[in-house]
Amino acid sequence: MGIQLADDAHKQGWDVTTAVITDIQDNVIYFDNRTNNDYLSTSNGTMTNGCSIIDNKGDGIFRNNTVYANGDNGISIGHKDTDNIFENNHVYENGEHGILFRDENEQNSGHRNSFVHNIIENNGLEQESSGFYIGGETHDIQISHNTIRSTGKENQTAAIFIGRRSSRITSSDNQISGCQEIVREK
Repeated sequence: MGIQLADDAHKQGWDVTTAVITDIQDNVIYFDNRTNNDYLSTSNGTMTNGCSIIDNKGDGIFRNNTVYANGDNGISIGHKDTDNIFENNHVYENGEHGILFRDENEQNSGHRNSFVHNIIENNGLEQESSGFYIGGETHDIQISHNTIRSTGKENQTAAIFIGRRSSRITSSDNQISGCQEIVREK
């Protein structure tokens, strides 16, 4: 069984992936490692925790998700991933950065995203990493009321890393421990 989305405007469905659902336990769906397009899967496959994105006609809201033990970054943002709210998510023990804003030009960067009441911790299993790594020409990012910490379990050395071409990054009322608060690229 592949995954298919319906497109009401064109009265058809389109395949998102050739992945196969390998298991369903409680509200967790497990996929094999044959996802394609913008979706990446490791040899362990892809998993979603029963998330629903329904009737989306504007900004996205990503709420109450667990992003854990991914081989690369926990959440990767770029190529016009704009105007989203990330709220009450737990992002931890990923191979690289907890949340990565990719090195995109101004036109394609993920602008105007807000992160509120998330827990970002202990990322960097594979390399020295940040809770938030904001690269490219990204602007207008709000990071507030989050817990960003490193307990020494992984290599998360900075809560927020801001690349030299990124601008208007706001950090307020975050609880940060075990790592530098903000590192700015020189």
